[in-house]
Amino acid sequence: MPVVDTPPRGTGTASPVPSRAVPSPRIPLPRASVPTLLLFFGGVTLWVTATWLLLEGIAPPVFTVPLHAIVTFTMFTVVHESSHHAAGKLTWVNEVLGRLAMPFVAAYASFPLLRFIHSEHHRNTNADSRTDPDAWTSQGAWWSLPFRWLTIDFWYARFYAARVRTRPPQERAETVVAVSLAFAAAATLIAGGYGEELLLGYVLPQRLGLAVLAWWFDWLPHHGLPAAKPRDKFGTTRVRVGLEWLMTPMMLYQNYHLVHHLHPAVPFYRYLRAWKDNRDAYLARDVPITTAWGRELTAAEYRAWRRLTCELGGEPAPAPPPLGP
Repeated sequence: MPVVDTPPRGTGTASPVPSRAVPSPRIPLPRASVPTLLLFFGGVTLWVTATWLLLEGIAPPVFTVPLHAIVTFTMFTVVHESSHHAAGKLTWVNEVLGRLAMPFVAAYASFPLLRFIHSEHHRNTNADSRTDPDAWTSQGAWWSLPFRWLTIDFWYARFYAARVRTRPPQERAETVVAVSLAFAAAATLIAGGYGEELLLGYVLPQRLGLAVLAWWFDWLPHHGLPAAKPRDKFGTTRVRVGLEWLMTPMMLYQNYHLVHHLHPAVPFYRYLRAWKDNRDAYLARDVPITTAWGRELTAAEYRAWRRLTCELGGEPAPAPPPLGP
């Protein structure tokens, strides 16, 4: 589908010159994504291990809380992949995996609820938080941002409550069941004298995990960028280049979050490949690029930086883009 060129960031004029559409990444989706499955089972294993260490008193909370927080972070990727049908071609794999991973992210919410919330983010990226729920993480004074990241699920609840009457009955019913079971389980644990274990094993680490998710998945790729326009989402999400050996595994490829917004069905572990395959097409659209340290780069600066890093690393430098249309 042809698209119309948008002006470079920071300018107020539009270019009438038509531009080629970004080509499809042509990345096949397996019947079931092995990396996503490994992430799920790895998360379960880590959660069981951290819970055992906490309950047996083998390790102090200062050690187990970060482990449980890591589980929240990694399991969100499983839920996220499933919500986009990117965990495999088989629909049932996405539906089951998303529901199994959801309690590790937020036991008091349902998978269909989060899928709807996230679809609204894609539909209205960077708009006001009344239409893009993730915009909550970027609004307000700088000092309020950590508080917003820590309370992202509360905003999701308010966002969903305002629309609950318009949602399908099955989704509403599943959400009511999830909320009821979560509060019943919490009440049972507290009544049984396990309130401290609940706090240290779930409530506190889950809160920290959600805050990191809001910071890395929402604020880092989206803050300060314009709202999406019809048929043009190239300027709504940034890539964060440099230190890929650290940033890519640590952020589970979300340093290339732009690729996800342009190609939501591409699995997370293929973002970097999609970026490399379509790099010139993306750069021609003046996509937002930032270094790992937060410095913005133009397309020309990125190409120069890329040639320099390739030369220092002994890799062949990418060829310059062809002149003309």
